[in-house]
Amino acid sequence: MGDADNTPEVYEQCVDTLRHAFATHSMEDGANLLYIRDLLGHRAIQSTLRYLKVTSEGISRLVNPLDTMMKRQRKPRRSR
Repeated sequence: MGDADNTPEVYEQCVDTLRHAFATHSMEDGANLLYIRDLLGHRAIQSTLRYLKVTSEGISRLVNPLDTMMKRQRKPRRSR
């Protein structure tokens, strides 16, 4: 890296990129949007919403809550 790469603008871009990557990957891993908002120090949820993206990988990991409920009801109960 040369001296031109040490400008405040480049530093700010790097920090913004890291924050964006952290928020995006946290959301993809299922982190709550409100937790991410707090960790990033955003006051308004609108600032955090820009990280909310629909990805095919995220959609494929979704579990239908009705399926989950049905599985819980089908489990045999152990007798004591």
